[in-house]
Amino acid sequence: MSPEGTPRGRPARVRRTCALAAGILAVALAAAGCGSSGSGSGSTGSTGDSGGSSSKQANIAMFIVDTSNTHQQAALTGAQTAARELGNATVRPFGAAFDPNKQVNQIEDAIATGQYNVFIVDAVDGTVVVPAIRQALAKGIKVVCGFSVCGPDQTRFANEIPGIVSQVSTDYYTVGGYGGVAAARACAGKNPCKVVYLDGTPTLAADVSFTRGWKAEVAKHPNMQVVAVGQGQFLADPAFKAMKDILQAHPDVDVVGSVSDQEIVGAAQAVKEAGKAGKIALIGDGASAEAVRGIEAGVWYGSTVLRPYNQGYLAAKYGIGALRGQSAPPLVNSDESTLVPEGYISRATVSKWKAEWPG
Repeated sequence: MSPEGTPRGRPARVRRTCALAAGILAVALAAAGCGSSGSGSGSTGSTGDSGGSSSKQANIAMFIVDTSNTHQQAALTGAQTAARELGNATVRPFGAAFDPNKQVNQIEDAIATGQYNVFIVDAVDGTVVVPAIRQALAKGIKVVCGFSVCGPDQTRFANEIPGIVSQVSTDYYTVGGYGGVAAARACAGKNPCKVVYLDGTPTLAADVSFTRGWKAEVAKHPNMQVVAVGQGQFLADPAFKAMKDILQAHPDVDVVGSVSDQEIVGAAQAVKEAGKAGKIALIGDGASAEAVRGIEAGVWYGSTVLRPYNQGYLAAKYGIGALRGQSAPPLVNSDESTLVPEGYISRATVSKWKAEWPG
């Protein structure tokens, strides 16, 4: 397994033409690892000590969006793998249950304990956590931001907080654009092409950026007509219910795009029940094991690339390295891969793919 990411020295915007490949996995994550909950509470090591010892004990607090979310479980597994490989390191996860205020409280409580010298922050809301991150930095804690951007501008893929080790995350605006490109290709030759968008949790910063990127790309294609927008909460069951209602109102849908593979699982069930399996192009987000199965079966059209395992692995690697006196790239797109330069997997590329997470 050789995780990879692309360091960035300046903000990256949408390069939808295929130059930027959000590749979720050049790493074959065994899905069995995704259920892990953490490997140690971390109780030794002096918080704030910036000595450069190559064997300094790293006690990592990893603040994730939700412990039951399979994307975040894969990120945690990646961090735990890096900790094992580098040695003298432990990772303790804190799940926020999609609540930004709960996450802030967890960060502040972890600072108060003095037990941790490295933080990985997968922010529910990258703006809300900024004051807590600054508190951690003031205590000498090494902070890496992952998942979505930590900072005041959630629409910009950049390292926005002076003093953090690295911003290792997804450029969700660009990934959303790739989803729009896939939808446009699925719409080729149809005018009008009737499209449905399944949103996740519209208040989540990553969701907001993805949706903006998707809409911006779709707006370039006059033949694409968005006839309905549903909300699936990143889960199959709510997406199934939303899609079932949408199909009753719009039985002639051509394409469904989503911010989530889990939602496409639910949408596919609704499409099947309506007798339209294989007749509606389904496009998810995540390039997960579910997406691979769906594409191989001819049920899904495609899925944009996310690499949560790689993100967690790199975040822990850079955090531990910083504690031990090593430098790290300030900005890394953890989803890029040479395997899928289009930014989404499809029938043409799925055979190359090994999913990092179950979906």
